[in-house]
Amino acid sequence: MIAENAKAWTPASFPNWERKVDSARYNVRRRADAGRSQAYLRSRLMSPSSSSSLRFPAWQREYEAVLSETDTNALFKRVEIAEAAILTRFDVLESNSDHHSERGAMERALATLRVIKRERLKFG
Repeated sequence: MIAENAKAWTPASFPNWERKVDSARYNVRRRADAGRSQAYLRSRLMSPSSSSSLRFPAWQREYEAVLSETDTNALFKRVEIAEAAILTRFDVLESNSDHHSERGAMERALATLRVIKRERLKFG
């Protein structure tokens, strides 16, 4: 039963309704994107690329070792080694304006390592 003093719904009675609907749609998309990124990480953890196909061997071998590590006790050390290799390579490339694809790959690798530290090693 509708109260006697209730008004009929109109867009004017909810001035921000379009923005709230857009915000809700954005949140649904963001949750879907997060699910896809977790699925991507799981696929990377389960099937690392072979050593012969390394595009950036200066750091990628250590990164791949993290992805293939199943022992949680050894994982922490592998993550440290991979981060050090990537950051060292960043230092080498600092004065060079080329290597855009490698820098992008290193940024993605560092992001994946942060996820591994948070999800598998339970870092805060």
